[in-house]
Amino acid sequence: MPHHRLSGTLLIALASATMAHADPPDTPQRQRRGVTLDKARPWPGNTVVYSLSSAGRIGVELFLAAARHIAKQTPVRFVERSNESDFVYVTSTPGMLSCSSELGHTSGPQRVELNASCDLNLALHELMHTLGFLHEYQRPDRDRHIRLPPNDPSHDIPAGATALDRYDHDSVTIASPERYPARDRHTPVNEERNALSAGDIAAIRHLYPARSNLPVLPLPGFNGLTVSSSKRYLILEPGQRRRVILSPPPGDYHVTVRTFDPRLVATSTSLPSGDQALDIQATPESEDMTPYAVLAEFTPRQGPVLVAHVTVEVTRNSASRSRQLVSALNGHCLEAYPSTRTRRSGIWRHSHLDMPELDMKVRLARCDAESSLQLWDINHAGRLSVSSGHYLVPARTSPGYASLTLNRPDIPENHAQTGHWSYRNGTISFSRLPDASLSHSPSDTPTLMPATERIWQTWYWY
Repeated sequence: MPHHRLSGTLLIALASATMAHADPPDTPQRQRRGVTLDKARPWPGNTVVYSLSSAGRIGVELFLAAARHIAKQTPVRFVERSNESDFVYVTSTPGMLSCSSELGHTSGPQRVELNASCDLNLALHELMHTLGFLHEYQRPDRDRHIRLPPNDPSHDIPAGATALDRYDHDSVTIASPERYPARDRHTPVNEERNALSAGDIAAIRHLYPARSNLPVLPLPGFNGLTVSSSKRYLILEPGQRRRVILSPPPGDYHVTVRTFDPRLVATSTSLPSGDQALDIQATPESEDMTPYAVLAEFTPRQGPVLVAHVTVEVTRNSASRSRQLVSALNGHCLEAYPSTRTRRSGIWRHSHLDMPELDMKVRLARCDAESSLQLWDINHAGRLSVSSGHYLVPARTSPGYASLTLNRPDIPENHAQTGHWSYRNGTISFSRLPDASLSHSPSDTPTLMPATERIWQTWYWY
């Protein structure tokens, strides 16, 4: 992607150098807080243009909740993209624990990633970065107010960082307040961060003052137009080429593809079904490059331009990376699924923070690019694990056959190594049953059975 990007649970975004705006009359100077950087720009016209066509279910919900909260409290406006060249687009990557934001208003497309491990607090945190605010603990005067954890480079104070006013212990830009305790132990700190603090609101109003010439807009919404993708996070080895299928709404589109890096080559081909085949190839010199974005834009004859995003990682150690395990017979994916559901951030879904404590089963299911419970890897010890940490083991066995179950990672007595898995030429085998390999029944039940019908026992990583 163009410009710089930082990722992790806590991320930096740039802020504006334009500090000449006066405060609105209802914003007392004593309340204005926040920290900015002097080499970035605010969003022009107080307006953030956004696209949700590649956001996924989780990204849509989190972005709209945070954007609506900000729009209700401040003069910032959020407008869904039609064909603007500068815009934010939202993504959600299964299996990822971090959220991230591009560094302030730059130019062209810029990404905000909101994953299943995020909540409203972190969504607000990332949009504060998008609007132009650093972490509160990156103020030049922060050592007078807080104690920092040692040896963490994310705490560096960028050159040009400028504090607007007093330190704000309640800012949503401090996602983990317990890591940054106040020097004065009597300082009250609000542990609930699912709303902007008074200091956050005053700082946004200072950077984005109310303007009488801007019309009032409705709260941010979603037009429901999406581009589904067969893969959101693609892992390639240097020189390798793989295909991702993109499915836009029915229509006639002009498709353009950008990779932002010459070491990655991507081309798009229209399919008779109306889908687009996105062929992505890593050049031989792309080894160990930082994950990059491939962005496809779908421009219709009428209506808004839609985007689809694929993150690509290039590594020679792809065997240890989490990917989908696909049956060569029917194209279905090995999937873990829990017997209970957890509620988080207002919708039913599973968080990585909750899943290790859930009992899981295993099955084959239609491949779903949004499901983290279809991401598997075989680690150096030969353990075949899903992204939640649950790992596959034989249960009831008979000569040459075994049913399969998933052990929970939070139960120590389950951790004794009782055998190891290996992948070779499309076959997955277990050391304790050397004459059997991973297979599945016609009803899509995974099992270990003798290698008699190889078509049922051939798998590939995707």
